[in-house]
Amino acid sequence: MARLSDPTARAAHRCAFQLYGTAASELDDVIADLLASLERPFTEVSTGPILTVVVGDGTGP
Repeated sequence: MARLSDPTARAAHRCAFQLYGTAASELDDVIADLLASLERPFTEVSTGPILTVVVGDGTGP
């Protein structure tokens, strides 16, 4: 990234890295919750996080 001379391209790359980092962190949390749910008896009702797929920019229906 340091080799990019265009500040706009550098900012875009930095933003992408931040988004990937956030997504990876959230996936780690979801995976930890799923693994913890496997350790509980199956008679319990899961109240863990629900994964939501967002298509587009999230502003429309």
